[in-house]
Amino acid sequence: MRAVPLFLVLAHAGLVMLMFRVPVPVAAPQAAAAVTPMVVVSADPRTDGVAPSVADLEVLSSREDSLMLAIQGHPGDTWAMQVLARLYIAHGWYEAAIRPLARAARLEPGRPDLWVDLGRAWQGAGRIGPPTDDDLSQAAEEFAQMAGAWGHGC
Repeated sequence: MRAVPLFLVLAHAGLVMLMFRVPVPVAAPQAAAAVTPMVVVSADPRTDGVAPSVADLEVLSSREDSLMLAIQGHPGDTWAMQVLARLYIAHGWYEAAIRPLARAARLEPGRPDLWVDLGRAWQGAGRIGPPTDDDLSQAAEEFAQMAGAWGHGC
């Protein structure tokens, strides 16, 4: 018996399906995984007319605590620093976002996404001109000290 090349078998099956209009079974789309919505609180509650609820602020505080404790345990975790900064940026807290981004950019200067986020935070904070090396060094050092002291209370 002769071996028939696979592409001939597939081509024949395709022609038969076209001739008889056999419907091709299509898998049903998978349901999207449930995602917990992130609470976004404006930096200025007057802009949206609604002050954040205590529950919303507790969720934000919990996320901030989790990220800061992760950074405290792993001081080189630039991903956690960027997520923390993006949380700040999403809420309009641009000044707070500068420190973790400066620290992350110092640790991984070759990552353009960190520099883009840092530029967004810098402009959002109303700072004029590009940041100087001294500005970034100071902000990075302040963040390192703040992360080391997180959770110890005053």
